[in-house]
Amino acid sequence: MAQTRSVAPAVAADEPAAERLPRAPRREEIAGATVSVLRQGPPYKANVLVVDAGGGPVVVKDFAAKAWWARLLGRVQIGHECRAYRWLGRRPSIPAFLGRIDAHALAIEKIDGRLLASAPERRQQARAIFRRLRAVAEDFAAAGFLHLDFRARKNVLLKADGRVVAIDLAGSLWLRPGSPAHRLCAPLIRRIYWNALRKWRKLLTTGRWPGDDSFLHRFLLRLRRPHRWRGGRPPAGGTP
Repeated sequence: MAQTRSVAPAVAADEPAAERLPRAPRREEIAGATVSVLRQGPPYKANVLVVDAGGGPVVVKDFAAKAWWARLLGRVQIGHECRAYRWLGRRPSIPAFLGRIDAHALAIEKIDGRLLASAPERRQQARAIFRRLRAVAEDFAAAGFLHLDFRARKNVLLKADGRVVAIDLAGSLWLRPGSPAHRLCAPLIRRIYWNALRKWRKLLTTGRWPGDDSFLHRFLLRLRRPHRWRGGRPPAGGTP
């Protein structure tokens, strides 16, 4: 995990051009520019705020109001999550990283979307959504990036245009693609994503799609060929 060099970002062909992003607020701006509180974290977790310092709303994860021991843990977590965003670079499947505000806080792009798990359109768009979930999992695996909470309902958003976005990279690990450690851990990485995809498939539909099981089988077979996943987006695999 102690790699710091980022991999080239993957951009899907149907993604819009990158928009101008607001800047990260300064520490002294946060209190007066807080628009809402997305989550008042427990004593050991960050508060998640929506802050607009003039350039548009951004999401701020902040440990500054916590007890001293939580701030100490928060410094480690904030540093880890910043490195995770830098490792992945700019990807449409994650919020844009706007910067580390200070030792206790970071700022990311505010995604306009709703939780996929509760989106009413998830049934009607199940196949398209599942294809996008699969593409995100494949892209992360190709980058040597393991989002440990990818299966969590609170960590995947659905945008109005049907795209899915994975959030909360605090629980993540990463390895340089093609490195000995990555080759060793690639089976575990893909197994974890495979289990996450199975969970999402059950959530999206109670039925079965022709060819879906064969896709999951091929997904696991690639465990034995990690060299095919180096330095870029992997092949798309089967279509559900």
